[in-house]
Amino acid sequence: MSSSVLFPTPIILVGSVLNPYAVKFADNQQGGVQAIYDQAGCPMVSPRSGVYGVSSQRNAGFSATAAAVTIPVNAASLASVFALYNPPGSGVWAELVTLNITTVNATTVVNGYGIYYSTVAKSALATFTTAGTVISNLVGSPQGKVQFWTSAAHSGTPTLQALCYGHGAVTQSGQVEGVPYRFDGTVLIPPGVLASVAATTAASTASGLTVSASWIEYNQ
Repeated sequence: MSSSVLFPTPIILVGSVLNPYAVKFADNQQGGVQAIYDQAGCPMVSPRSGVYGVSSQRNAGFSATAAAVTIPVNAASLASVFALYNPPGSGVWAELVTLNITTVNATTVVNGYGIYYSTVAKSALATFTTAGTVISNLVGSPQGKVQFWTSAAHSGTPTLQALCYGHGAVTQSGQVEGVPYRFDGTVLIPPGVLASVAATTAASTASGLTVSASWIEYNQ
């Protein structure tokens, strides 16, 4: 039997044992280590923050909310009460992260809800009336490039991009309340595009829903 089997070559770890919660390298600075190891000598792969912690720290994550609104059915000249507009020349993609629709009335109409968009050409013809408030995920920081509108009229009939929610009956059967729809990179809003939350078939009861969405902005 080979001696290398009885006495294998020792494994030499390249790097240092570091406390990942105390490490902070400057931008463009070489870290000086190839990996971070735990105290047992194993490569550490656990993130030190949530999935979107870095985007929030870099002031690239944002959210917006419209409380107690009537979500309109998708139609020509859709009068949106929850619209996100990535203006031309913004230089960023807007990646949707979550969408949450919560009922604030006892009953609603049987319905489905989704993200609808207009083309760049049609978005340029939209009418923007009332701006909403964009909140940075880095508390107290300024908003980014994407605009939030609580009153905006599309030009033409928007196209369904993603179906996100639905009411199975007027008694709420079938809807999971308080659980956000997670896009997981499936919907990116490019510059010049207006996207809105709308119903698939009929308007919900008056002031029946509160809508909240979050997104990340990053350079094209």
